Amino acid sequence: MGNLQSRQKTYRGQKISSSKKKLIIQFIEDLFYKFEVAYHYQFFKIYSSNEKIITAKRLWASTLKNFSIHQLDQASAFIISNNEFIPTLNEFVKAVRKQPYSDSIPSADEAFLEAQKSYSPRKKYNWSHPIVYFAGCKTGWSTLNDSNQYNAINQFRKNYAELLIKLEEGLDLSIDHTETEEFELKKFDSNLFKQLRKKYDL
Repeated sequence: MGNLQSRQKTYRGQKISSSKKKLIIQFIEDLFYKFEVAYHYQFFKIYSSNEKIITAKRLWASTLKNFSIHQLDQASAFIISNNEFIPTLNEFVKAVRKQPYSDSIPSADEAFLEAQKSYSPRKKYNWSHPIVYFAGCKTGWSTLNDSNQYNAINQFRKNYAELLIKLEEGLDLSIDHTETEEFELKKFDSNLFKQLRKKYDL
């Protein structure tokens, strides 16, 4: 495995805390060792040189750095137990996204579906965790159900990841129920309704 500090340069450029960086480095080292044991011949066919292994570790670390260790551990256990072939990075990321961030915080994809199903008044909605509510606010409730779902989920994932980092830094994500709902429906305008009916002969 080698000393963790001596490997810091291998994973340069990650904008994460020093403690999280160490955990990611250790996870990547352990993961590749597990891959080597579980997929022995496949592993050495794909990673045929030390240079390829180092490059792959950098890429995997950079891609996985914003996921929690809980998610990564759960995904690696699932992959190794269920996959006959060594996974690609893309396949591994898909598996990670299905895992909850922690025992109390859902994954970004689970949170996205929860936010989509929510309804007003959203401050009183029974959220699995307040972070889902705040990610929904930041993304925009109308955006969540936009016809362009690819754009919607990517925006939500980005906002969710940023909030997770702030949560780890100690941000208080309590929902203030004393404030009014951000997106209240406007009061029904009976005069406007009459004008529209007259205009369109309804």
